[in-house]
Amino acid sequence: MQGEYRTSHTDLITHAEEIAFYGGNMWEKHRIESAMKRMLSHDSSLIYQRLFMGAFDSLFVRYGATLIGFTIVALPIFGPESAKYMKRIGNDHSTIARDFVKNTTLLISLGKAIGRILMSYKEMQNLAGYTNLITEVAKVLEDLKKGRFYRKVITQQHDNTLERAPLAAKNDGTVPARFIICVV
Repeated sequence: MQGEYRTSHTDLITHAEEIAFYGGNMWEKHRIESAMKRMLSHDSSLIYQRLFMGAFDSLFVRYGATLIGFTIVALPIFGPESAKYMKRIGNDHSTIARDFVKNTTLLISLGKAIGRILMSYKEMQNLAGYTNLITEVAKVLEDLKKGRFYRKVITQQHDNTLERAPLAAKNDGTVPARFIICVV
């Protein structure tokens, strides 16, 4: 989306004289504004998705593990085997409280550790995404250094279907207009 917006600005700068001569200013203005609207709409939807996923992850990590832990701690007292547990400890309330506090402390620490593991998993995914982008840029730079201008693109067929095809520059260095370059 941002690339399309930048491309429309670059096209405007490159072809400014022709646009002015042929009176294409309103068409170019509409094209740039529509690219801007698409980019803003896409960015705002991404921001909302990240907000809700971040809030859900935070709530799940903080409270989900603790809730499950308290449920597990309460099973000996309120679960189906509660009669056996009460008989074994002799119905002593101080032993029940001691076990509850000990198990609660352990489970809260376990919940925090699981939360840290989940958050580090998200950070590792983020890092992997950046690593992939850097690898792609390195491959493109290496191809440019070798003089290869061959990239994967999507072509638009006559029936408006999209199909993957190799991008090869013509002898004059231009790219055919039917190609839509996309980052894969």
